[in-house]
Amino acid sequence: MIKHPLLITLIDFALFQAIWWGAALWGNAALVWLILLLGVHLVLLHQAPKRDVLALCLIAPVGWGIDLSLQALGFWDLHSQLPLWLLVRVCQINCVTRFS
Repeated sequence: MIKHPLLITLIDFALFQAIWWGAALWGNAALVWLILLLGVHLVLLHQAPKRDVLALCLIAPVGWGIDLSLQALGFWDLHSQLPLWLLVRVCQINCVTRFS
């Protein structure tokens, strides 16, 4: 785990951008890389990764469900019935709220 505040901020920013752009540009095709980057984020920046993974398992499905509901209601079209990349994005947003 990294403790230097500036380094944490820079790594957090870089991983956030990598996951965001990877998800936006390649969607489910980049799923493996997105999950790996999310794992790197958890390992490098979090003090209690097990607790954070548990929190993600509880919070992420709610956010994903809301986004899928909005898609079903016609608010937007994600070009996929089951956008797994969106689940990774919801997890990532939950991860970075601590550091941003």
